[in-house]
Amino acid sequence: MSDSSAFSLYNIETVITILLVLSVSLFLSRKYLTERRLRRPPGPWGLPILGHLPFFGPSPPRTFARWRQTYGNVFRIRLGSWETVVLNGYDVIKEAADTGDDFSGRPCFVSQELLQIVNGGPPSFTFEQFGEAYLNRRKSITSALHLFTAKERKATEEIFIEEVNKLVKSLLQNGKDARKIKDDIQFAVGSNIYQFLFGNDKSIDREDQLKRIVNHSNKITEFLRNGNPFDVMPWLRYIMQNRIKAFITITSEFRHMIKQQIQDHVKTFSPAITRDLTDALIAADSDVNDGIDQRTKLVATLPDLQGAGFDTTNKTLQWLILYMAAYPEVQTRVHAEIDGSVGTSRQITSADRQTLVYTEATINEVLRSVSLSPFLVPKLTTCDTSIGGYDIERGTVVIFNQHSSCHEREFWGDPEEFRPERFITPDGKLDQTKISHVMTFGLGRRKCVGDVFAKMQTFLWFSTLMQRCQYVKPPDVAYDLDPVPGLSYSPKDFIVTVQER
Repeated sequence: MSDSSAFSLYNIETVITILLVLSVSLFLSRKYLTERRLRRPPGPWGLPILGHLPFFGPSPPRTFARWRQTYGNVFRIRLGSWETVVLNGYDVIKEAADTGDDFSGRPCFVSQELLQIVNGGPPSFTFEQFGEAYLNRRKSITSALHLFTAKERKATEEIFIEEVNKLVKSLLQNGKDARKIKDDIQFAVGSNIYQFLFGNDKSIDREDQLKRIVNHSNKITEFLRNGNPFDVMPWLRYIMQNRIKAFITITSEFRHMIKQQIQDHVKTFSPAITRDLTDALIAADSDVNDGIDQRTKLVATLPDLQGAGFDTTNKTLQWLILYMAAYPEVQTRVHAEIDGSVGTSRQITSADRQTLVYTEATINEVLRSVSLSPFLVPKLTTCDTSIGGYDIERGTVVIFNQHSSCHEREFWGDPEEFRPERFITPDGKLDQTKISHVMTFGLGRRKCVGDVFAKMQTFLWFSTLMQRCQYVKPPDVAYDLDPVPGLSYSPKDFIVTVQER
């Protein structure tokens, strides 16, 4: 090689090096200036690519509690590829929920893109981006719920009562033998949700449909127990092809059943008759002209309603029975209140909620202690905004840490203790201020649309199960009340003796 060639090569390498140094310097300078201009939340150090995921540990709520002690109510972490801000404590979370629609977006997770492909149309209702389309869908769903309950309120309560009475018989069939009751509860809740959504058509094999609902829900729970890696690191979609295919397979199986139900409902729909919530959704959506086929919208909506209704109620009931067996003194007080107010023979109805104060307080205390969905569904900022004195840029994932609201020592005093009476005021009424700090169904514009019905069902089922049964921990068994992480937190498998009262 000639000297001139070597010199030219040397110059090229020098120029490239200089350009790289300048680029990095410019990037760091701009980042430094941005950091100086914006008051960003503090946070712990993470790792490249993975961020803070490896540091969550077996109990993310406890890890977040430690970070909160160090960095305050608003701190910053990274979920793989997503810049994330965690909001802790009721006051900060409430402030965010009340700040217009700044925190009403949803992250564009890969799983939601896949669901949109499976649905063949709009995204799932839960993860739809905030805007006019989302608000129209929410309005249609809310209208449908009101329409169904306005026409069939008695029928709605009767469905709840019929199914819980079947559950009582199922729980008592083993006499004094201790056993797992998870399957009984799942099947009963699945049957209830099925009738609520699709009616009680005798011409189909409903038991087969129910088994498919329960199996699908358990498959999804198991599949997503530790989250979806390709959601927080989207580039993994090109590497984890088998997991992508498995996700599509699981979701497609259930949507096939949903599509068949929708097809049958559309064919037989009559505005004069509201057989179930699917009919109500068709009626509520009939006047909306957004260019999207009605069947397609229902396919993207009904699985969310089914999944949320099944998962939350099923796990709540499991937790309630577990806590009653673990705290027999609380169970005794619930029994005494029900016996004194309603008795042991009359069927409990939703009207009894006003007098069964301790029973209702017990439900809230279990939900507080467990924090069924400790981080709620992730939000996304729709614009540059601020919270707690910190600047949050548009497109930032935001986690509402509702577990922190349920366990704030400054507010609760002794959050680690299980005390249902904390929800009762000195004059014997439910403390609505404390109830508002248990945000199981979220808050703001993204609050669960079915929270009223979920609360009604939980009350009717729990109070009826307590009126009819006693739950006894076997003497040689120790209960572990630490939850199993997932989309919502489940109790570990447990056995209990169910005795007739």
